[in-house]
Amino acid sequence: MTSGALANDTLTRRPRSCEPWFARAFGVELALDFDAPALRDGELEEVDDPTTLELVYAAGLDGLWRGAATEPLGGMVDESGASVIDIRTTPEHGVLFAAKAHGRYLIGPDARHVACAPPAVAEWYWQRMLVGQVLPLVAALRGLEVIHASALSFGDRAIAIAGAPGAGKSTLALELALRGHALLAEDVVALRAEHGRVMAEPGVALVNLLPTAAARSVVERAGLRVLGESHKIHVQLPRAASALPLSALYLLDPVERGSTNGRTVTSVPSPSPADFIGTSFVPYLTGSEYLQRHLAVAGAMADSMTVARVAVDPAVPPGAIADEIEAHAR
Repeated sequence: MTSGALANDTLTRRPRSCEPWFARAFGVELALDFDAPALRDGELEEVDDPTTLELVYAAGLDGLWRGAATEPLGGMVDESGASVIDIRTTPEHGVLFAAKAHGRYLIGPDARHVACAPPAVAEWYWQRMLVGQVLPLVAALRGLEVIHASALSFGDRAIAIAGAPGAGKSTLALELALRGHALLAEDVVALRAEHGRVMAEPGVALVNLLPTAAARSVVERAGLRVLGESHKIHVQLPRAASALPLSALYLLDPVERGSTNGRTVTSVPSPSPADFIGTSFVPYLTGSEYLQRHLAVAGAMADSMTVARVAVDPAVPPGAIADEIEAHAR
């Protein structure tokens, strides 16, 4: 594994845990020498221009954090204000990504290498951060537009479901997936504009569900693969194999109980720029290159897609809302 090879002499590779293998996720080809179950659906025989993922010892990355002159790029804090994710950039080393409970990562300056220093926890636990945050950032750095949404196949095209955390994206994605609409990506979708249309790339089909009795019943009845459980149940579904043109965007709007009178999906004849721009997953990338690409993809979405708003009424079962989305999408 030489492409994007580890260059920083302060970092030391860990021994590889499996034979090198290749995958594709979020529109990026990957080369790995450790197992990553959530990426196995995208496994390939060979690739041309991969981003190399390697495990390193944490001491080297800790030294970079202490010794490098960095600029804040983004992050996340918990309810107490304590840092959960800290993202910093340095011209010499690239992007330093620290997750309080899920390890530290270094994305090289050209986004062709990611050094991963996970904590001593199960693979599925730390790799939730790898596939849910780090690789989407790699995709954005490598030229794709990344939105906060779930995407599913509808024949030879795809639809996306977007909304604020807790709005019900994962639940609706699971409902539709169990009806035979293959899950293209869950929570994060990588897009690229191509010949006047927007293509949605396969990401990771890892659904995170609240551990309710109803959710456990669905998982058991459908025979779904559970990768692990934290404050949510982390379930892996089969993933759609190839990129599809995105034909519709469904924006979830939580509403008061009983306020919808049974009708939840409403087409938006003239969507506003905010309907597209508001779904960005990496809004902290603010340079002119990213802004121009963001606007180009948003413009292509406006020209080629249907937009609808979905009123998420607690009194309406998710299955009924999925019925309406399914009928509208057809």
